[in-house]
Amino acid sequence: MHTLSVYPKSIPSLEDVQTFVMSLPEGDWVTASRGVIESDDGRVYLDYDNDYGNYFNNYLEPREREQLATRLGFAPSLALHLHVSTHYRHSRELAQLICEMLVKKWGGGWSDE
Repeated sequence: MHTLSVYPKSIPSLEDVQTFVMSLPEGDWVTASRGVIESDDGRVYLDYDNDYGNYFNNYLEPREREQLATRLGFAPSLALHLHVSTHYRHSRELAQLICEMLVKKWGGGWSDE
């Protein structure tokens, strides 16, 4: 499964992200920290990672930290990970669209890793 990550500049609460996901057609919140968004030929799982700041500070290599912080213009403390389903033809395009929507809503940036 391929993952894209959104690093919002203004930090939405879990409830804000749940509301966002459920406002999308075929969006649903399915576990404590995971939502799913579907289309006719796409499916994306969105994970709310409020521990990303710890990962950023303690587990990324210094060069990776510097590059990401420079690209974003800030050190991220939250990440929204979008996992692209391989079973649906246009899941990657759906994930990219959702990334753009999230960045438009909360600022920041995203990466396609």
